[in-house]
Formats: sequence, C-alpha cells, structure tokens
Amino acid sequence: MRKHTSSGGDLHKHIISVRGLKKHFPIKGGILNRQIGAIRAVDTVSFDVESNKTLGIVGESGCGKSTLARLINRLIEPTAGEIYLQGDNILAWKGGALRRFYRKIQVVFQDPYASLNPRFSMFDIIEEPLRINNIDTKRLRRKRVRELIEKSGLSWDYRNRYPHEFSGGQRQRIGIARALALHPEILICDEPVSALDVSVQAQILNLLMDLQDEFKLTVLFISHDLSVVNKVSDQVIVLYCGKIVEMASRNRIFKKQLHPYAQALFSAIPKSSPHEQKERTLLNVEPPSPRHFPTGCRFHPRCPHAMDVCKKTEPQLENVSGSEDDFHRVACHLF
Repeated sequence: MRKHTSSGGDLHKHIISVRGLKKHFPIKGGILNRQIGAIRAVDTVSFDVESNKTLGIVGESGCGKSTLARLINRLIEPTAGEIYLQGDNILAWKGGALRRFYRKIQVVFQDPYASLNPRFSMFDIIEEPLRINNIDTKRLRRKRVRELIEKSGLSWDYRNRYPHEFSGGQRQRIGIARALALHPEILICDEPVSALDVSVQAQILNLLMDLQDEFKLTVLFISHDLSVVNKVSDQVIVLYCGKIVEMASRNRIFKKQLHPYAQALFSAIPKSSPHEQKERTLLNVEPPSPRHFPTGCRFHPRCPHAMDVCKKTEPQLENVSGSEDDFHRVACHLF
C-alpha cells in the first residue's frame, strides 16, 4: 500500500498520525426524520504519537476523549479526516488488512466487569482472542495464557474462576491480559483505573507501565484524573468541545499551562502539601451545548481573558515555544 507524507511532517516517524479528524453525529427530527443538526463530538483533531510512548488525553466529560479513541481503533467511522498507522491510511483498509489492524490495536475499558463475559472463566476470556484468530495449537495457547496471567499479577490457580469471583482490580488485570494476548503494538486505555480504589489504581498503573516497557507498547491513555496522567504520560493533549486547545510534552504542560481552559483544569490537581496548593480557577459558566457551539473560540463564554477577536475568529493550534521535537502548541489568541 502506498505510503503517505504531508506538510505536517514525515508520517513514517510516528506509529500513529491523525490529520483533521472529525466525527459529527447527526440529529434528526421532523415528520420525514431529516437531519436538522449535528453534534460535533470530534472536530478537526490532528496529532502524532511516537512508538513506545504514552499520549495522555484529558478534558472534562463530554469533550470527545472516548469518541476519539473509538475513531482511532475504528469502532466507529469518522465524518472526515485521516488516521495513519506507520504511514498507511487505515481508513482505506478492508477485509484481511483490517483484521490484521485489529490485532495491532487493543483496548482496556473503564468498567472491567462490564467488559468481561460473565459466562467465561478467566482462562477462556484470555484465550478467546487467540482462538478466534486461529493462533497456535491448543497446547501453545494454554502456555501463552499462563504467561499472560502470571505477568498480569494473577494466580494460575484461579484460571477456572469467573469474573464475579474477582475483585475490581483483579478483573482489570484480566482485561489487560486479554488485551495483550495478540501482541498488539498499540494499547488504548479508556479511563482504566477510574472505577478502582486509590490503592488498587497505583497497582494497575505500575502494571501497565511495566508491561509497556516489556512489550514495547504505544499507549493512548484517556483520563480525567490529571495526577494519573502525570504519572504515565510522555505527551499530553487537552480537549475542549471536540478540539485540541493545548498539547505539549508532559514536563512542559504540567510545569506551565498556556490556555485558560487548561489552567483551570490543572488548577484542580490536589497537592501533597497545603503550602503547594494554588488557588483554583473556577469556571462559573456551564459548557456550551454540543449542538450549538459559540462562534470563534469555543471557550470564550467561560474565559476570564476573552477579547472581541475571541468571539469572532477561531484560534489555530500554533507552536509557541520549543522545537518541533519538544513543542508546546496552544489554540489561543493570547499567544
């Protein structure tokens, strides 16, 4: 298949490259059930992810984080835009090529209990991807499943137990083991620890980072918990109303946020000491309806620094500091 390059840079350098990605969900009504509007869940999003790195995707509920993840692993199709895997446009793949793609990208879901088949034992759950794809003999599959169970911090003696017999943390470990069964290159973690106790969260995060190093995984980590994102990510993008408003390396963005929305978001991170706690930036205006985004900058009705230009012209995502390899991009008229 023909490789692609764009003015945005050489796509071969990155395992994932997203260009101008959009997902608009139609709103229909009337007697003829015609489209009367659209919810712009993801709107003109572009970014790159390097191999073996972790991209943190943050933002408040409804900003498009999970929709973006479902677009990248092709659970839903985009309205417009392109998604490249090592330079190949995956949206052009069908049949066997698409099946091979699904083996390269796996998901760890937010609710471990809902994502596991209650009628399958732990062994069956982890073996299922291998069996469906006709990988190895039964004996080799059993060996592979045992390795995954043990690497995920579970006991082989529990292999015949069912999901309801495990704790939340153990169920998430089963989900991780299942995701790794096909030797994926990319792991999408959609709020993987938000349903777990704090002590269990740390265990699962440490497990994910250890497995990432061992299996050379590229991770897209979606979370509303910025302290978790700070621990696991190499690069962070901040979404607001379906658009990227700021993106940078973890060190840059956690040290200094440029966009007023990112500043408000990051000000809510609890500090270990009362002396370190900064005054929180409160946003008194509710987020806009996804059916009717404001003109210009979508954040301007809530922004304490809004100017006339913010109400008329939508800001573009521009690199304001750092090199192309250590960039800090922001979509704001203040910069």
